[in-house]
Amino acid sequence: TANRGALEYVRRIATSERGPLWQEPDGTLTFWLRNWPVAQPRAKYPMWKLADEGTGTAGMGYSELNFDISDARIVTEAEVTWAGGKQRSESAAAITSFGHLREQVDTALESPEQAKDYADWLVFSYGQHQRFVTRPLVFEPFTPAEWSFALGARFGTRVTVVRTTPDGRTITDDLWVQAVAHDFDVGEGAWRTSITFEPADEPARMWTWGESTWGGPDVFGY
Repeated sequence: TANRGALEYVRRIATSERGPLWQEPDGTLTFWLRNWPVAQPRAKYPMWKLADEGTGTAGMGYSELNFDISDARIVTEAEVTWAGGKQRSESAAAITSFGHLREQVDTALESPEQAKDYADWLVFSYGQHQRFVTRPLVFEPFTPAEWSFALGARFGTRVTVVRTTPDGRTITDDLWVQAVAHDFDVGEGAWRTSITFEPADEPARMWTWGESTWGGPDVFGY
């Protein structure tokens, strides 16, 4: 389009759809629709399990994986552009220690209703503290299971991670792979894989209405 590169335009479409856009290892530019958490099998079902006590898939474990929470990721005000203007939404929640945090999004949406829905979704989804994984998981694959994980993990791959607390309790989290990088140290003869994660199903969990909810005390309407 005029004054807009192809990649920039594709990114704008992906932003409008609220779906991820990334490059696969073979160089393919890939885009998923907004329903990817339930529509893509590798994102919906855990493919591997990691445990700090080495009780994961085929004994797979990890040495360190830390979570944190920050006000900096909270969105208290959202502004979304569409073909004919802008729409805003503002949270009624308390102001963060950073003051108002505004998120501005440029989209290819064609109606003010769509833009307002997007702005409302941003404030609803990101109006509270969000957990995040502070640093990538780095490991040296050795067993067949570890090599399978290192070479098979892709963007959106769902992984179950089990952490053990000092008092012996376990905390189970599902994470999505965001990026995978490999490094080979010729001097040490070591292959290292670095995987970046984010908590799965966050910031807003998708609601699945299954048969187990039918006939229950809850009332559903539309």
